[in-house]
Amino acid sequence: MQLPSWDSYYSKETTLQAFTASIIYHWPYIWQACSKTKHSAIEIGCGRGLHSIFLSNFIPNVVSIDDNIRLVEKARKNNSKFHGRAKFLIRDAFKLDFPPETFDVCFSQGFLEHFTNQEIKLLTERQLRFAKVIVASVPSSFYPVRDRGDERLMPIENWRLIFRDYDAHIFYYGYKPREFNQIILLKNLLDVTKIVSSMSGKAHICMVVKKASN
Repeated sequence: MQLPSWDSYYSKETTLQAFTASIIYHWPYIWQACSKTKHSAIEIGCGRGLHSIFLSNFIPNVVSIDDNIRLVEKARKNNSKFHGRAKFLIRDAFKLDFPPETFDVCFSQGFLEHFTNQEIKLLTERQLRFAKVIVASVPSSFYPVRDRGDERLMPIENWRLIFRDYDAHIFYYGYKPREFNQIILLKNLLDVTKIVSSMSGKAHICMVVKKASN
């Protein structure tokens, strides 16, 4: 069965409500990325560009890459629409050749789960050449759907095994599956008690990965 293209998956116009909902829902992950730098960050797999756009309000140098030209063009439009300062580039994640430690943090959301263990390790090795730390978010085995169809929805133990040779802090976050269809409602996202309670949910996994200290 042919998978839907990413540009068709992200074909809907991005509203301010959708922007706000994404930031609030993924806040535990976004905070990890933001707290690792005051200077530079790179996102792998831009999607709609929302997280890079948000972070560009606080970090002077934010770059986001994707090998899909249509996604990059859409992210650039959102960058202008939401007054961001991020730079969106057409690049292949497996062929990035930035100089060592060009960026403080390399971040991604909804990216790594589309690859094999071997490919994930290769991406990690390459990203840690040009970034000091990786912050990645993936849907977990508790996530209720496969949005595109090729996602590997794994429990946290699987990810810990993949990153066992690294200094890795890995934790669950996000709404519980039964609440998932409610997360896009802004009135729910602005309910502080719901946000706090969602932190004990397991729909997503955040991973903070560094080279292991010798």
